[in-house]
Amino acid sequence: MYLISVRTLNKTARAISQRTREFMETKVEQRKQFECLLIQHVKQQEELGQRSVRGPFEEKKMTQPAQECPLSEDTDRQVSAATVIQAGWRGRVTRTRVTAMHRAAVILQARWRGVLARRSLALMREQRRKFIWAATVIQAMYRGYWVRCKLRQVMQHAKYVSDEENSLEEDIDLNMNEEVC
Repeated sequence: MYLISVRTLNKTARAISQRTREFMETKVEQRKQFECLLIQHVKQQEELGQRSVRGPFEEKKMTQPAQECPLSEDTDRQVSAATVIQAGWRGRVTRTRVTAMHRAAVILQARWRGVLARRSLALMREQRRKFIWAATVIQAMYRGYWVRCKLRQVMQHAKYVSDEENSLEEDIDLNMNEEVC
């Protein structure tokens, strides 16, 4: 739909690559912190004499030994920040989906209204065609009636004139016969 320049595409690809690297580095760091917390938790449980807790965690392979896992003071802040970032991201994704669904619904509604309008227009055209046909038939019937009436009048007038001529001829013939006699 839109024409995007190669320069813009390259810039976007670089930004995506950079963000992907940052994301992966963050994930690795989070994994290390989780493992540190897990190791510390296991150690605390061992100290308390709860050896049954250790069972499921022994199978996990840790990337760092327990001595290299200092628990940072900012862990709570980082967890809170991560939660805020994740919530913001989920909100953005949800808003994007809702916007896309809204646009799709608007497009569907517009197309459906177009279908209904075309159907209505076709129906109106068909009704108009039938109306014009009916008007044409009525006009033809009236014209035929009018012509027949006029023809009847002309015929009656012609008959009257013919009768008058005949009567005049008879009168003339009678008058001539009377004069001759």
